[in-house]
Amino acid sequence: TTFPFGNYYYTDGMGGKIFLVPFGINLAYFGMIYICWTLSDVLTEHFSLKLTGKITAIKPLIAGFIMVMWDLLFDPFMSTILGNWIWEEGGAYFGVPFSNFIGWYLCVFTMLFLFALYMRFWGAKREDSVSYTKGNYIQFCVMYISWCLGFLIKSMVPYPVETVIDACGKTWYTSDIFQSCALVGVFTSFFVIVLILERLYMQDRQRTSLA
Repeated sequence: TTFPFGNYYYTDGMGGKIFLVPFGINLAYFGMIYICWTLSDVLTEHFSLKLTGKITAIKPLIAGFIMVMWDLLFDPFMSTILGNWIWEEGGAYFGVPFSNFIGWYLCVFTMLFLFALYMRFWGAKREDSVSYTKGNYIQFCVMYISWCLGFLIKSMVPYPVETVIDACGKTWYTSDIFQSCALVGVFTSFFVIVLILERLYMQDRQRTSLA
């Protein structure tokens, strides 16, 4: 529809589609939304399934940013290199337009906020309804940074000089895409995970000192 992401279309690279969207995209979206929502528990220090007051808006706000950080990593690779979706006018971020990431945030925040409203009015009623243990959160951290680790490995392996051409005819070096995505990942996604692990560690230390 061009809005809010921009003018693009999916190729057949990801298999079967529901209407115009590959089925795998739906799975990836909701799987990652689940991960990012759960990671926002630690950053907001709100571990209860019960939502009240400002946290109803704050959790979707933060989880939305966490998810767009993830998209920053793989969109140029999946679109410009693999050609799973094509931006017809290209874009400044290795063939991906700025509008894509604004669209991602608007879309993800809307879904998360609707879920937060559901949890506030029809979800858990008990304040002590905690969802996960520390070990569970660490598993979510590993799942979240797996893409970033992949790009770090790709950025360190010497590849032959290869180029790709986006839909508007602009040429990009694949090695530049891998290295730039790795750099973005280290200072966005990795930083989020560092904050989360620090807070999980501090909670343990505080419990130990109180005991």
